[in-house]
Order: sequence, then C-alpha cells, then structure tokens
Amino acid sequence: MVCDPLDMVERPTGTVTFLFTDIEGSTRRWEEHRVGMQVALEQHDVILRSAIESNGGYVFSTAGDAFAAAFTRAGDALEAAQNAQKALADASWPEGAEIRVRMGVHTGEAQERDGDYFGPAVNKAARIMSAGHGGQVLVSSVTAGVVGVDLIELGEHRLKDLGEPERILQLDVSNAAFPPLRTLSMVRNNLPVQRTPLVGRDADIARVLELLADSRLVTLTGIGGVGKTRLALAAAGAVESFADGAFFVDLTPLGSGEQVPASVADAIGLQGGGRVEDQVLEFLRLRRVLIILDNCEHLIDDVAEFVDKVLDRDGDSKLLVTSREDLEVDGERTLRVSSLRVDDDADGGPAVELLIGRAEAAGVELSRTGEQQHVLAQICKRLDGIPLAIELAAAQLAHLSPSDLQSRLDQRFDLLSGGRGRRRQRQQTLQAVMDWSWELLTPPEQALLARLAVFTGPWDLAASEAICIEVSDGSLTAALGSLVHKSLVQRLDDSMVGSSYRMLETVRLYAQQKLVERGEADQFRNRHLGFYANRIEQEGLDVHMLSMAHIAQYRRDNSNIRAAIDWALTTGQYEAAASLVIAGSVNNFSIPAANGAELIDIADLLLAQDISAVAKARLLAAQAWLFWAFKPEPAGVLEISDRAITAAREANDPFALAQALIFATFYRGDRATWDRNYPEATAAAAACGSTLVQELVNSFLVHSPQYQWSDHRLIVDQVRSYEPRHDLIGVGLLGSYSSMLGAALVVGDVELASWAADQYIAIHDRLALPLPWYSPFNRALVAAQQGDLTRAQSLMRAAHEIEQASRVGATRPDWLLLPAIFAANDGRYADCAALIEAIRSNPVPLSGGPNLALYFHLRNRVRDALDPEAIAAARVKGRTLDVDDTIASFLFAARSEHN
Repeated sequence: MVCDPLDMVERPTGTVTFLFTDIEGSTRRWEEHRVGMQVALEQHDVILRSAIESNGGYVFSTAGDAFAAAFTRAGDALEAAQNAQKALADASWPEGAEIRVRMGVHTGEAQERDGDYFGPAVNKAARIMSAGHGGQVLVSSVTAGVVGVDLIELGEHRLKDLGEPERILQLDVSNAAFPPLRTLSMVRNNLPVQRTPLVGRDADIARVLELLADSRLVTLTGIGGVGKTRLALAAAGAVESFADGAFFVDLTPLGSGEQVPASVADAIGLQGGGRVEDQVLEFLRLRRVLIILDNCEHLIDDVAEFVDKVLDRDGDSKLLVTSREDLEVDGERTLRVSSLRVDDDADGGPAVELLIGRAEAAGVELSRTGEQQHVLAQICKRLDGIPLAIELAAAQLAHLSPSDLQSRLDQRFDLLSGGRGRRRQRQQTLQAVMDWSWELLTPPEQALLARLAVFTGPWDLAASEAICIEVSDGSLTAALGSLVHKSLVQRLDDSMVGSSYRMLETVRLYAQQKLVERGEADQFRNRHLGFYANRIEQEGLDVHMLSMAHIAQYRRDNSNIRAAIDWALTTGQYEAAASLVIAGSVNNFSIPAANGAELIDIADLLLAQDISAVAKARLLAAQAWLFWAFKPEPAGVLEISDRAITAAREANDPFALAQALIFATFYRGDRATWDRNYPEATAAAAACGSTLVQELVNSFLVHSPQYQWSDHRLIVDQVRSYEPRHDLIGVGLLGSYSSMLGAALVVGDVELASWAADQYIAIHDRLALPLPWYSPFNRALVAAQQGDLTRAQSLMRAAHEIEQASRVGATRPDWLLLPAIFAANDGRYADCAALIEAIRSNPVPLSGGPNLALYFHLRNRVRDALDPEAIAAARVKGRTLDVDDTIASFLFAARSEHN
C-alpha cells in the first residue's frame, strides 16, 4: 500500500506561508543528459518532499520539476528551505545532471478552490522564486517581518505582473554569492507599470512568447479596445531573454512616420550626433532588446518601412507591434487578439471576472451567483467581450444596477463614456475608440462598413455584393478585404458554405449610426429585405431536397431573415414579410424553437393585414407547419389546416392546398378523411411542381399516420430507392428513414430497422443539428424488438432526458410503446392492451413515424390474441394507468419482471 503524504498533512488555511521551488536550467539539462536527469529528478523529489513534510508543510502542486507547498508557520517554511538546500548541496548527482534549485517564500492570506490555492499571495511567491538563482532562497518582506531569523537585504525590486516594487531578502544557507536578481529592476526598461491585473490572457501571453522565440517581428492585431497593448506589456514583462532591456514606444501622438525613429531613440535613451535612424538601427543591431511599437495603424506604411530596415540588419533585437492590421513585412508573425471569453457556466469566464473585478475596485459589490451572475454574463456578451468596453461598463455600475445597464446597451456609445483612471484621450470613451478606427478608413471603406450594418448575423459575399454594390473607387471585394484586414469585419470559414463574414455587435451598432448619418438607412434596409426575400423565393420552397450546403446556408441566414421580417413589418411591406415567414415554416428544422414560436405570432399579425389571397393561403399552411414543429396540438393544427384548405381552394393555389391537406389528414387519422383527401393532396402536389411538397405527401400521407392501411413491404421497397440520393437531405428524407424504421419493425426486419435508425441519426450529425429525443428512442424501439431490455432502458433514459430538458408539458404517450412491446413479445397481451389504451386515451398524440406504425401493429396483435371481454377489461385498466409511474417503473425494471 502506498501512503500519500497529502493524506497525512492537513491543508493550512487562513494566513499561510508559501514555498515555491524550481530547478534552474532544467530544460537544457534534459536535452543534453536525459537519462541522468531522470535519475536526478527522482532524487530531487525525495529531498524536497522530505524537507517540506518533516517541517509540517503541505505539498499542493508538483508541476514539472517545481514544488509548491504551504505552511502554517513561516519559520517552518524557512527551515524546510534551508534543509532542502543543504541536502541538495551534499547530494551526489549523475554527471551532467547536477541539480540547483531556486526557492521563494512569501506569507499571505490563502484563497482556496477545489483543494488548490490561488490569488495574490500565491502569485507573489512564484514571482519571488523566479527572480532567484540555483541554490538561493528569497524571502518577501512580509515573511521576514514574522520570523526571528537574520536575513540578507537585497533591496526593492520590480517583479513581473506586480504593480508595486517588492522588498526582497535572502536566507543565508551557505555564504554563497549569487548574481543580481532576475527582476525588472535589473534590466533597463521604460515599461509602464500596470496597476490592475491582466485577466484571461495567460494562454495569449504564452503564445506571444512562443512567437517571439521564433521570429524577430511579432504583430498583435485586433479591434480597438481588445487589449493588444496590455497583452504586449504583459508579454514583455514575462520574457527573460533580452539582456539589454525592453522598451515601450507609443506611436499614438505621432503625426508622421518620420517621427518613428526619433520616438524609438527617446524610449531607449539614445543620445549623440548623427542621423537618428542610423543610430537606432545600429543600436538595435549591437544589442539584445525588445521594442514594443504600440498603435501603428495610422502610420502603417511608415512603420513597416522602419521595421523592414531593422530586420534587414543582423542582430538579436526583436520587435513587438500592436496595430489594427498587420504590417505585411517578410518574417512577420501575426497573432489576432480575440475578445475575452464569456462562459455559460457558474463563473462566467474571464470577461465576467474582469467586469466584477473592475466594479469591485470601484467599490461596487456584485453577486457571483444566481440571476445577477447571468445578467453580468449577458452584459459581457452584448459588449462582445471587449475589455475596454467591459471596463467602461464596470464604471457605470457605480450608479446603475446590472439589469439597468443591460437594458441600455443599445445606447452604449453614449453610456460608456469616461471611466476610472487616466486613459489616452482616444480611449476615454467607446465612441472615441471607434471614431479612431473610422477616421483611418478610406471613403469606399467607410461607405461599405456603414452599409454592412444592415446585416444582423453572418452574411456571404453574394449578399454583400447585391446589397452594397454602390461602393465606388474600387471593387467591393477589395474594400471588404481591407475591413477584414483592419479587424472591423471577421471572416468565418465553413466547409459547407464557404467564406462568410460578421461584425462584432459593438462595431455593427457604430456602423449603424454612420449609416443613419449618411441618410442611407432606409435604402439599404430595403435592399437587405429584397435580397433575402428573393433568395428564399428562388431556393426556399424546395430547400429540403437541395444539398446540405444550401441547408447550411439557410441556417446561416436565419438571423438576417428574421431582421428582414422585422423591417418588412415596420415599413408595412406585408407581402414580403409573408414570403419570408412561409419559407421559414417549411425550413422549420433550421429554426430555433423561440423563433418558431415567434413566427406563429407573426403569421397571425400578417393574416390581419391586406395581403393577397395566395399569401394568405400559404401563411395559413405555414402556420400548420409551425404548429406541427413547435406546438404539436391537434386541435390547433386542425383548425388552421381547415382554414388553409378553404383559403387555398379560393386562391386556386396547389402549393398551399397540398400542405393543408397533409396536416388535416395527418391529425384526423380516420379512413374517411384519408379516402377523401389523399387523391386531392396527390394531385395538388403534382400541380404545384414542388419536389418538397410531393415528398411531403409521400412522407406524411403514405408513410406516417396511415400505417394501419399501408403495405409495409411496399414502404420498405420505396424508401430503399432513396438511398442513391444520400447527398440530398431534408425533412422528406428524414421522414422516409423514419417510415422505413417503422415498416421494418412491423415486418420483423430488425437488421433493416437498425440501419434506418442509424441513418436518421447520421443525417442530424451531417447537419450538425441537436440530437432530438426520438433519435435514441428509435434505437430503443429496435432494442425492444430484439428483446434487449437493458439497452432499451438505457436508450429510453437518454431520450427521456433530452425531451425533459427541451419540453414543458404533459408526458408523451410514446414512452409507453416500449413496455407494450415487451408485454406483447412476452405473451402478456392483457398488459399490452392496457398500455395501448393508455396511449389511445392520452390527450397528447403520438409523434408519428415508427411510433404510429408500432401502435397500430400492437393493437392488431392484441385483437388477434384476446377475446372482446378481455380487451374491454384491459381498456378500463388502461384508462386509469398513471403514465409517469408506468414509465418510471419500466425504466428501472429488472428482466425477470417481464417474464
């Protein structure tokens, strides 16, 4: 049995002394003496752990070759450090693998989470340790003040990521002499002190350091306010390889590129005669320095020319540039700085952390849980996670509640002004940041950016060309490419639909202001409406039988279609709004549920307007579609379908008539309705010339509700003919596989049923659609027919969880089919009959497809197996069954209970 020391030492709480250790130069030694280092590291671990634990220390991290430990008493920490250094010095090490360890000790308030420590005290202990050399023990002034040990004064030093200088002392272990500490104080620099912590950028800092290791020029690009400057300063403070210093050069106030060399000379303290640029270039060639050129976008060509000259000369100096766009210089490595992440989990991610931290610094206490946490996350999402916008918003929380701030973010450019602390003039307001970017655009770029504000979500190149084609002085493609290059538009790649574009909401709202100022808002919103109405009219009615790329396009266009509907309603363009709603209804599987419910209400509004007879008929048919997809209420669907049938006949519109007849027949489900409507629906489908409608007639009228009259062998054969069309996708094909599943189960072809169930799920995967509850339920039906109770239960539980998470209302009777199948297959026909009656008498209808097929099949088996009196008794029992209890009992029943 291995004894874990963590189980033997109680974790210190409250005021804690932290000891951090690290092996100096271990990376190089591992590369040169891998075998020896493996032996040495094992020996090192034994020495460190023994010294720490024998003095009451708690080891809470052993990442790589580093140890992190916590002590209740500061004296114990120093004793452990001293013992460890002496043992390390006395140890015999493999040749080439001598171990030298640097250590740092600091005392502070412990902050704990999930068995780990975090917070300022931990960070400071790590920074103190990293300033030392192998064999050295560095101690903070706080720790020195609580121990009665003579320590060597090393003075005040600036440490990475710490705003104020830290007084550092040294524990004298062996009278050894050490080089100067590795602190910012020992390296020439003019880096501005950052008085607030940098949030959520650890991975970005690491990436910048990686790029700097490989290239002499790294450019950080991104929208204004995203935090490029703070990231550059943090990276400069973290890098240790520039012996001659790191220097910050703010180019914001410069009016011409000729001033760039002089600004660099001022930053590095260069004096003397001669041409300034030549002096700077020679200085950089002979030394190892890091130069940060901050905010280059207004002098982009001149900065690129200067940087080119630096790179043309041999040397070890490197350049870290921040700009809205890259320099396009050979050898440049670019990192696009993204906004801070906003998470949907409990803590909200780094964006919410920044908002809370800045608000608390201003004296505003915010709740980190519950509804307020959700509101804070929504604020950060609305602000696109842009750090500057979040900091300005935090300042407003001194006099606005989070919910009040959230409700006013549409006016963010007026609201988010000023803020705590001193900023450059152009960063006093969000408006000023965007004005700076706007003024750097050419007139064609300004015109395009303003017009692109009509898009409320991703758009493609064809949409921007059709709507914004009046951009002059150059092609639209060139202007759009420039906006992407300048971080004002983002390009999205999708293998299904090719390149798409989007703007952050902050940029879109600013561009929207400019569109209004230019007097072009109505004109281009009308163009936007016309484009999407025309696109849907051309492609929407048959989209179910188009390629997956077309369906992906429709899903991408959803937000713009919704915005076009809003504009049409606002301006009284009701026919255009109706065409968009009609197309949206038949594409219901691409519409979020909330939007589907909205479309039902919009259709009601439009039906009250003066629209054409054809539009009215199609709107009613569309409502039937939407009710079927989002509100499966038979009474509602039947009432709307009957109205649609009347309207379609009056308008002589076969497209609306075929759809209305589908739903009227589907939800009535009786033979008389079938005999009356099926011929008319088939003829209307053929007359309208829509592949979609013809497919729907097949799927709904032949395969779904009338299984009691269908020849299941014919269904199997017919659906098999769809297989060569696997590149086509849509409700028609989904319905067909669903039909094949039901038919195969009824005729006892379980292998075919299993294949059909898998195809159904594969289609959802190919479309990247959320998995519906009936996908695992279909597989559960197959498992039930195979007699596999355990698998059927597991799959049904998965289906049940999906359904419960997405639906509020009565329990579906579909769940009763599984125990009914087992009852019938076990010969318990009375139990099966009771379950069939519970399904029949439930106010919620079965979901269609294979469920209806099995319902009718089981009903027929019961009728063949029982006499009328037994069936009557079972029906009485079925009407009193508690559906929820019956389902719960089945889900956790053992196999023996079904024998």
